[in-house]
Order: sequence, then C-alpha cells, then structure tokens
Amino acid sequence: MALKVLTCSQNKGGSGKTTVSRLVAEYAALAGHRVLCIDLDPQCSLSQRFLRMDKDPDQTNVFMPPIYPGFDPASPDPEEFDPEFSGRSSAADIYLGAPVYPYPTNHENLELLCGHGPDLMRVERVTQEDVSRLVHHCLRDFMVARNVGDHYDLVVIDTAPTLGPLTVSAVRAATHVIIPTTMEPQGVEGLQGMLTLWRDENARRARDEPIKLLGMVANKFRSRVALQEATLGNLRSDAVIGPMMIPHVLGLRAEIAEQDHDSVRPHGVFDLPASSKGRREAEALCRFVMEEMELAPMKEIAA
Repeated sequence: MALKVLTCSQNKGGSGKTTVSRLVAEYAALAGHRVLCIDLDPQCSLSQRFLRMDKDPDQTNVFMPPIYPGFDPASPDPEEFDPEFSGRSSAADIYLGAPVYPYPTNHENLELLCGHGPDLMRVERVTQEDVSRLVHHCLRDFMVARNVGDHYDLVVIDTAPTLGPLTVSAVRAATHVIIPTTMEPQGVEGLQGMLTLWRDENARRARDEPIKLLGMVANKFRSRVALQEATLGNLRSDAVIGPMMIPHVLGLRAEIAEQDHDSVRPHGVFDLPASSKGRREAEALCRFVMEEMELAPMKEIAA
C-alpha cells in the first residue's frame, strides 16, 4: 500500500486544525494503521496533545521536545543513536539536516515528530532566494529519502495558520489535503487562499498523482445559531464551494475540547461512551477521511 500523507491546513487561526489532525491520527491508529504525526506549527499544539513537552529555559512560554526515551545525555548509545543526535528531535530537524527521531506516544501505532517553535521559525525565515531549495521541496524529499512508507501507512501533518514556506512544504508533500473552517466570516475568508495554494501545487505536478482535496469541514459548529447555520447553508449551496464541503461537521462540544487536559478521563474522544455526540461526529468524519484515502476504517469501537 502506498504511503498516504494528509496535510491539515488553513491560513486562519482557531479553525481547529489541531483537533482534526489529532482525531484522524488517533482513529487511524485505532484502526490498526501505522501513523506518523508531524507538527509544523510553532505553537506546538498537536505536540502537547501527545507528549509532555519541556519548557524552554531560554524563552518564556516556549515548549521544546523532551529528552528522547532511552537517551542518556551523559552516555549516549552509539549503536542506537546518531553521534550528532542531541537527545531532542523535532520536525524542524527535517529542514535543518539534524538527526530525526519520531517519538512514541501513548497510542499504539502512533508516533510523533513534535514541533519546536524557535527552530521552526528559523526555517520560515530563510531568504526568498533559498526558500524553494531549502524548504518547499524538503519534506517531500525526506519522505522519499527516508523510505517513510516502509514504516508508516499514514502521515498526518498539522501546519501553522499561515501560507508560509512550511505550509507550502506540507502541501507539496501531501497526497491529500483537508481544510477545517469555522462557520464565521474570519474562517471562511481563509478558504480562498488555501484553495489557491492547493491548485498551484497541483499545477506543478506534471506527471505525479494530483493532490486530492478531501474537502472543507465545518468545525466548532453551533447549530441553531443563525450566523453559523446561514454560513454553512451558503457554502453548501455555492456552485464552486458546495461540492468541496465535507458532509460531516464537528460541533463546538466541551467533551472534545476537554480531552486536551491530562486530568480528564477517559482521555480520548474515542474512549467516550457510544452515546456521545462528540464521539459520533468524530467517528463519522474520520470514517469519511479513511474511505476517501482508501484506508480501511475502524470496524467497530468498543463503547
């Protein structure tokens, strides 16, 4: 089976990219697929959902990757680790030429290349003359050079809420793209930029398979709120946008947001009772994503 790479992107903050990335990754792992998450957002929100990140001692409110499991800074094992490995690995290392070590998570079959804001911002700040050579092609080349498809069935990439070099890199590496959006003017305004980027990247693929747009998913949706209902209705009835709208929505539900806190049990949307509306919505969306990507969906999740 060919490697599937899903990029979750939107150039408006607060659209729920991290939530969608996490749900798809967890669902796919529960379905038995080998999943790698790559966090390209300097805020590291996805990383904090899966790992207990360390605080950067040099910068306030900045998180950094923890010491890699089994790595001894005082006496690293040369048979297990690259001599140049510092003991911490992040997604930025793909672009900076440093050793790359995905972290295991609490989810079987799911590993993570976490973010590190300062290093990701270093990548974003390369000069315009070097951006294509050093950034745009880098992630796609990494997938091929490292034979990522030998180790994983699915890669899920969470991006920053911009159309900067790292987002271009993530879309260029993708086989599929999903665009979360809120049903508010600020969220909808970001759709055109994302669609333009998707079309531009497809135009570059002369002989390769095109990037498939899974669609745009209404996230944090509030039913019976006139503005939200009207916005969703207008998008679905639009001759151009309508066919691109995913038929499932994710409501603004506390039971989903609460899963981000370590103290919450059960810890995970798919551990919630079968009667949970949040779980049912998440399952419906993720099943749609799996089927569109030709990955086997979960047969059944225990209640």
